[in-house]
Amino acid sequence: MRRFLRTRSGRLAVLVSLTGQLSGCHKWAPPDAPIGQVATSGDKELRVTRSDGAVIVVNNARVETIMQEGAEAEVLIGEVGEVLDTIPLADLQSFEVRAPNTGATVGLVAGIVAITLAAAYIVASVEIGKSKQ
Repeated sequence: MRRFLRTRSGRLAVLVSLTGQLSGCHKWAPPDAPIGQVATSGDKELRVTRSDGAVIVVNNARVETIMQEGAEAEVLIGEVGEVLDTIPLADLQSFEVRAPNTGATVGLVAGIVAITLAAAYIVASVEIGKSKQ
């Protein structure tokens, strides 16, 4: 294995393997709590469906109460693309949070391990073939 890691293709295979494992897999899922409890810290990524059916992703989302037309209103504040946007909670039909997808992540890691082992076997076979000549 040490010989494999010393080769350029060996290092590349390990780099590709680690990159895939770090990215993982995620899915959008409805949370167990209301939006006011989920988006309190401003570090959440939410996918919201507005009353008109538009689906948008809001980064760094947080819920705040503001004065709007003489009355208090709860709004979702966050980044939509590069723009800071404010969306009244009354205009939201539903919302979801990004959650880990364990099954897909296990499949991804298993696939990457299999590819890495196959690459290691091929490289080792070529290296052994070269050393016998």
